[in-house]
Amino acid sequence: MRKTKGFSYDPIKDKDVINHIDKQPNGSQYIWGLVRKDMRKNDFEEIIKRQIEKYLQERNLIAGINKIEINKNDIEDILNL
Repeated sequence: MRKTKGFSYDPIKDKDVINHIDKQPNGSQYIWGLVRKDMRKNDFEEIIKRQIEKYLQERNLIAGINKIEINKNDIEDILNL
């Protein structure tokens, strides 16, 4: 059984946000996607992924393209340990 969850907003103060949601093909799915993205933001795997991508970018490497050797010290450096 589906349920509806609503939220309150100020029609004047929040007009820009409501207009943006209204421009989406499916406002409900858009909001769900934002919430799920926010939930993953602090997910351990997501944090590790961001740190690895940052580490590779600092060395002008792209994940999945360049082959590099990574050792224990590199992993600790990536994770700032």
